[in-house]
Amino acid sequence: MNSVAPDNDIIRAAGVVCLRERPGGHTHDEPPGTEVLLIHRTQIRDWSLPKGKLDRGEHVAVAAVREAAEETGFDVVLGMPLKTQRYSIGDKTKEVSYWLARVVGQSAWEPNREVDEVRWVDVGEAAELLSYPRDADLVKSAVKKRRGTSPLIILRHGQAEKRREFARRHEVVLPDAFRPLSRVGERQAEDLTPVLAAFGVTSSHSSPSVRCHETVLPYCTVSGVDIVEEPLLSEEGFNESRKKAMKRVTELLNDPSPMVVCTHRPVLPALFEQLRRDLGGMDIDPELPAGGFVIIHRDFSSGLVKAVAAERHAP
Repeated sequence: MNSVAPDNDIIRAAGVVCLRERPGGHTHDEPPGTEVLLIHRTQIRDWSLPKGKLDRGEHVAVAAVREAAEETGFDVVLGMPLKTQRYSIGDKTKEVSYWLARVVGQSAWEPNREVDEVRWVDVGEAAELLSYPRDADLVKSAVKKRRGTSPLIILRHGQAEKRREFARRHEVVLPDAFRPLSRVGERQAEDLTPVLAAFGVTSSHSSPSVRCHETVLPYCTVSGVDIVEEPLLSEEGFNESRKKAMKRVTELLNDPSPMVVCTHRPVLPALFEQLRRDLGGMDIDPELPAGGFVIIHRDFSSGLVKAVAAERHAP
């Protein structure tokens, strides 16, 4: 899934398919089953999945989490991506990106002008209640794909200060590892904070270079997550010992923590090649723009790591 530039002919939106096991166990009268979270829209008077339009400049994943909270009162964390819906509204196309999601919290919610009812519905009954066949099809697909996954986010650091400007600001020659983010890069780092939160990142690994450290620092400051330095994934460490660096990539891949790994453009081709060797069949373009990232959704249920989905985003 790629983040794309705005298009005046496309209405961009994001939503979630939030599933849970029926609470309270089960009895002979209430067998075990899976429920999906649905909303009833006040003015349109239809049953649908939580979703809504992106705010100006908002990342699509952040919009999905925000809309879920606003429309249902549930705080969610995103899992693997689902099929994007595309359909016509007048002379425009609406494009809705969806993710599987799980509830991690709840806040006060009351019926309002947009949504007047929120209901957990058995997935077997959802097809009859949902107003649009495309939503029913999406729920069926989500149930089939449902599994516990953990994201591994491979992040290229944000835009850095140009080498010439960095050198001009200092009387002595400093190592390139000290070069910081530019103002654009600082904004990219701030914008990244709610994205990492949307995927529930609890582990942050970074090249010790200042520009990498500064890229993940805003999120780590807000979330209380420590930054683990990865010298082998710096440009200097990678050049000195590529073999050790790739061994470290495999170790990080096999760590089930929801994780972000921030590194450099020259490291990315070898890093993704190592992930392809470890996972098999994964084909992702290593050419990320500054601040861009790839999310690999990992399944550990078999005891071995398996990639079940991947998405690519620009900053």
